[in-house]
Amino acid sequence: MIEKYICKKNIMIKIGMIHGRFQPFHMGHFDYFKKALRLVDKQLIIGIINPTSEAIKNELTDKHRHLLSANPYTYFERLQMIQKSISSLDIPIEELNKILILPFPIHEQRLWKFFVPKETVQIMSVLEPWDKEKRERFNEYGYKTYYLDCHRITSGINVRRAIKNKQSWQDLVPVGTREVLVTIQKNDNI
Repeated sequence: MIEKYICKKNIMIKIGMIHGRFQPFHMGHFDYFKKALRLVDKQLIIGIINPTSEAIKNELTDKHRHLLSANPYTYFERLQMIQKSISSLDIPIEELNKILILPFPIHEQRLWKFFVPKETVQIMSVLEPWDKEKRERFNEYGYKTYYLDCHRITSGINVRRAIKNKQSWQDLVPVGTREVLVTIQKNDNI
């Protein structure tokens, strides 16, 4: 069971959100999710950004995010990776019921209000310049942000490279992601 982590001043975050491309959903993302779940009292939103190829935009702070090679998995495949990974945990049903997974148009601020309530706290780790840029955009829009201390366990680049080069990648992803990726590989070989 995941124990709750009490924020400073013993205040829990009512509605929190984590987000990412999840190309694929790897162990670093899984760690991010588990830490965020401990912080949230009522609802944890998992926002899958770049849900379609049309939603992908070039960002000055990250030169590879917009490349098709960096976005090989569909929204549905990433949704399955996350759902299956979460279901592999021993989490009480009341904890599972507070998790909501949805597309999140990170590059379209004017649309944010249609996806995420204004009182949502954006739970973030800041590992690279693009994360700092997102934090500034969230704060500018009016979302509060909560810095989550995470360390890079792996990256989507490492996982995709290992898969492409037929190297060992299974330990870089949670079991749910592994199941989805194996199915995708089988379907690609048909």
